[in-house]
Amino acid sequence: FQGFDDTYANILAVDVDSDLDIIASTNDEIVCFDNTDAQGNFSAPDTVTQDVDNVNFVNTVDIDGDGDLDIISTSYVDRKLA
Repeated sequence: FQGFDDTYANILAVDVDSDLDIIASTNDEIVCFDNTDAQGNFSAPDTVTQDVDNVNFVNTVDIDGDGDLDIISTSYVDRKLA
């Protein structure tokens, strides 16, 4: 991703349209790129959070069992699991 240093990314279905979207992180933010047409064209990054400091892991899992994927991350400097 241009302009993203130390990027971690996952390709997965984030929203209800079931096409593959991208969740990515930089040192200080987590963003989502929505697959706008199921043909590989993506939206501009939509900020999920900037309350992170040196993200070293980002993934999705249904933590609360409601059928929706939840974004989880760990960040090194602030030692946070969010």
